Order: sequence, then structure tokens, then C-alpha cells
Amino acid sequence: MRKESEFSWTRFLVRLNGKTLREEDRISVPIPIAIYSSFYEDTHKNIWILGGSCTLAEFEPVSQQFDTFDFSATTGAKAAALSMGIDANQLLWIAPPWSGACHSRR
Repeated sequence: MRKESEFSWTRFLVRLNGKTLREEDRISVPIPIAIYSSFYEDTHKNIWILGGSCTLAEFEPVSQQFDTFDFSATTGAKAAALSMGIDANQLLWIAPPWSGACHSRR
């Protein structure tokens, strides 16, 4: 397994047109993201991005603003989490490596 420091990180998202696949927008992201980063759109159309180094960002499309979170102290994880999701009760679940799942009310 590769160490987190061996991955190539980026700090932007590209939105493509669904029909032409041409770039429509490029958004600067305040956390490191990579090919294995998870993305989730919640019921309010906010986009949650699970990044590297135990970071999470919530992008609010209307304001074009990010809120960022560092969950390393909560989970004890030192590397990027593996996956995330939001359940029917609006709990955000994060699966950090070697730590089991944890959740936080949004």
C-alpha cells in the first residue's frame, strides 16, 4: 500500500458539461484531494469532499464558499479516510483507515 505522501494531490475541481465533456468551471478547493477522494451531494445541494490528511470540506454552491474540517483528533487517524456518506438521519459517516466508522451530526 502506498503512503499518503506518495499520492499526487490537487486543489481544484473541474465541472464538465455532461454532454460535451468540455470544462465549464474550475473551483479552487482548500483541502488536498486525490483520485481516491470521495464526493457526496446532500439534500441541500451542498457538496461534501473527503480529502487527504484527515480533512473534509463542505462546498455551498450558492455562496461559492467552503467550510473545512480536520477530523484527525476525533478519529485518531493520521491518513486520508476511505469513504463517507450521509444517512437518513442526516448523520455524516466517515470511514478512516484502521479506526472504524465514526459519525457527526451536521
